[in-house]
Amino acid sequence: MTQYEHLKRIRARCVELLALAEKRTQGEWEAEGCTVWSHDSERESSSICDTLSHAHDSDALFIASCAGPAEAGWKATIAAIDDIFARKHFDGGVFPSCTLTTAILAAWPEELL
Repeated sequence: MTQYEHLKRIRARCVELLALAEKRTQGEWEAEGCTVWSHDSERESSSICDTLSHAHDSDALFIASCAGPAEAGWKATIAAIDDIFARKHFDGGVFPSCTLTTAILAAWPEELL
């Protein structure tokens, strides 16, 4: 897979993950000092956060608390890839040496796609 194809797949995966995130209950909740983010603050907070706090599962609470920051990361990755495509010329699907391109490709190995 060329760098161009790899970046296209990373971008597509980020779009897919954001679409999936849109389906979860919206709002912001606290559970045992852990904030779980969502978008619609009008919903009751008796969903995943309450469930996780009753389970006393610190790993699950940590994962749930990462929801908002993960979405921000996916959006930033999409924007960065769009910028790379807009600014860089590539030869045979390979971009000239670029710290941003290298960092994105390293953060998203093929097995994550």
